[in-house]
Amino acid sequence: MTEPIRVLCTMGLAGVMNDLIPRFEKDAGHKVDAVFKPANMLVVDIASGAPFDIAMLTAKLLDDEIARGTVVGSRLDVARSCVGVTVAPGAPLPDISTVEAFKKTLLAVRSIIFTAQGASGQYFASLLPRLGIEKEIRAKALIPDGGLVAQAVMRGEAELGIQQVSEILAVPGSVLVGPIPADIQNYTTFSAGLAAKAQNVAGAKALLARLADADTAAIARSKGMETF
Repeated sequence: MTEPIRVLCTMGLAGVMNDLIPRFEKDAGHKVDAVFKPANMLVVDIASGAPFDIAMLTAKLLDDEIARGTVVGSRLDVARSCVGVTVAPGAPLPDISTVEAFKKTLLAVRSIIFTAQGASGQYFASLLPRLGIEKEIRAKALIPDGGLVAQAVMRGEAELGIQQVSEILAVPGSVLVGPIPADIQNYTTFSAGLAAKAQNVAGAKALLARLADADTAAIARSKGMETF
């Protein structure tokens, strides 16, 4: 029996892969075993010897793995995403149209959630000192290591969430207020590569080819991402 294709996938591409995997399995006849975590946590797993056939990380972190020799060949850039804002269904949509409006919204809400290990959460954390509101926001912030913040917002655990637009839209029923203002926006490119110690090389190469095709690009765009 053919081994499943083991994929270590960043949360930024979770929505894309959740749609793509069933189609790929049906079309190609390969099974996919995917683990979804923030890219920084997956890097720790790789360093600890976690087995995988394909790594799907931020472009920078995948380049690091190529340099270390854990990933071989060229980097496949799948899509890029920007940082967005989510609130609970039925809640008033806050004003995030300008940097000043976004700052006022952040100060006005009772609670905020962003992740400690995700690319968007780390960027947002670095943005707070620039906005001059780090102390105020951290005092009312919920900061888990990872996960989809829109789920926590929908459960009422926080009033407002900050995460990649693609991750917000990966949660059924979530509300995307919109991207944060262009003047302070940050884009993250998500990429894929073949493991140096891949067990199912043929299956992994087939999935990488699928990740580069028009069908995957269309799925990514439906998740609020930009393709190349």
